[in-house]
Amino acid sequence: MALIVGSASVAHSAPLTIERCIAEALHNSPQLSAARHEIVAAMYDIAKQRGTTLPYVSGMLNADEVNGSAVTPFSTLNSFEPENPGAVKRNGVVLPRQIHWGPLAGESLQMTYPLFEYGSILGLNDPPVVAAARAVLGEQEWNILLFAQKVTLDVTTAFLDTLLYRDQLQLYDRAVMLSEKRLDIMREEVSLGLRLPQDVDLARAQLAASQQAVASARRDGEDAVLQLATLMGRVLDERIEPNDSARPLPDLPALPQFLERVMPLHPALRVQEGKVEVAKQQYRVDRATLLPSLGLTTIFQAAQNLAHFNGGTFHLNPTSFLSYIQVDLPIFDFGQRRAAVHVSQEKLFSQQAMLKQLDVDIRGAVTQAYSQIADIDEKLAELRAEYVKTSNDVLLARAQREQGLIDELTLVQAELALLSTRAELLSEQCLKQVKYAELQNLSGGTWRWMQ
Repeated sequence: MALIVGSASVAHSAPLTIERCIAEALHNSPQLSAARHEIVAAMYDIAKQRGTTLPYVSGMLNADEVNGSAVTPFSTLNSFEPENPGAVKRNGVVLPRQIHWGPLAGESLQMTYPLFEYGSILGLNDPPVVAAARAVLGEQEWNILLFAQKVTLDVTTAFLDTLLYRDQLQLYDRAVMLSEKRLDIMREEVSLGLRLPQDVDLARAQLAASQQAVASARRDGEDAVLQLATLMGRVLDERIEPNDSARPLPDLPALPQFLERVMPLHPALRVQEGKVEVAKQQYRVDRATLLPSLGLTTIFQAAQNLAHFNGGTFHLNPTSFLSYIQVDLPIFDFGQRRAAVHVSQEKLFSQQAMLKQLDVDIRGAVTQAYSQIADIDEKLAELRAEYVKTSNDVLLARAQREQGLIDELTLVQAELALLSTRAELLSEQCLKQVKYAELQNLSGGTWRWMQ
């Protein structure tokens, strides 16, 4: 996590080891930056959701101009208005007191407290909306570890490819020189009648293949460097020269022990458990809609006559207090609430099943990676044996050449065979390192291949 959230700048003068490249890529990754902002947003969302379960206080200030008579339900019946006992009667009809552009001001202070709503009891229990927000936060925190492992895998692959193509390019350059030498020997022997012209054509085709291998290795190496620079957040035209010494790969533990180690804290499983928790809290919310909801509302009000600004009499209405508990009782909604409960319940079951499937998928992917690494080890053993054999053949051919027992062409052929075996061995060793990096990614970073 220190590599992920660290803000210290990295000096470009340090050697570009694989650890340094990974640290720089983690620091400059836009995806990790977005994930960090998502975590901060999830933290604020917890406070936001908790606030919905606690008292809410609001105030209001208004100024009005009133003209005409007051409108009440009693006005329509032309009956006596209890709030206006001094009303004037005309022809037996009570006329409300008239107001001509009377200015007034009113203030109110209101507190609303949801006593029981959507599973929250005074906000003192574990409200579902707050629990769901906490689950989202945990999901985001585990997600950032998965993102970091993806960046680590991409950087490791690009770094190893860069080293591989650089080493192969040196071998292929040597192979081109030997192929040119072989072609010259073939041409000389054809001129002496010791070879057929077809042998020259074959040697020329082999030279063209070696030259093509050089061009491909150079192009692939440039692409790998460009990808590595992009992942590290560096300028695309900046020259990057990775420099790392060969390191021994750790021995893999037995598959059951490996799974026992990585599965309990696997970030992907923790992310899915967060999704399960969110679905569970939504189920609680939907079930709570079947129950009555209670809310306490308290209002303090005051008003005053503003006519005194124009020389009128100042009048202040004493502060009024109103407090009531409102109960919302669900009676009938054509099954809408119960359908919502069934929807959230099925989604909960779905997320729980996906958690089990994810566990199976991770175990299967790790098992497959183990099998692939075993196949690579088997092939590496064969290549090492072949490399030892071709190395001995070259040493023998050089000794025989010095004594004049073989011609130059035989020595060139032996050296080309050694270069071919060496290039294949480097490729397979790089593939094994990449598979170890993939295994670390599959473990969610709970196991590391670089000690």
